[in-house]
Amino acid sequence: MAVLELDYASEIDVVERAKATPEAFASLYNLYFGRVYFFAYHRTGSHHEAEDVAAETFRRAFEHIGSYRHRGMAFSSWLYRIASNVAIDRHRRLLPQVGLEEADGVRSSEPVPEEMVLR
Repeated sequence: MAVLELDYASEIDVVERAKATPEAFASLYNLYFGRVYFFAYHRTGSHHEAEDVAAETFRRAFEHIGSYRHRGMAFSSWLYRIASNVAIDRHRRLLPQVGLEEADGVRSSEPVPEEMVLR
């Protein structure tokens, strides 16, 4: 698969067409999927997670392409931001959740202010 490169003006044109027609979004997908996948792999260290992150990134990008605004940066910067957020969200969901009742039993070896006063 050859990596396509667009100059900034051409990229803006492709993004604007993708905003107008869903079929044009395929051009952005083809252009950036590999890059987003490798970015996600670097963040997750897992091919399976990277595939999921990349897929979710493009789903979100497709849903929100209408809100994308050119601000002098490459479209890929927007995609990488989405991918980063997706990876963080997935990581947070995998972390064990501890309720307040369970966390209450976890105490520091340091005395709390009340104990210091009583001593």
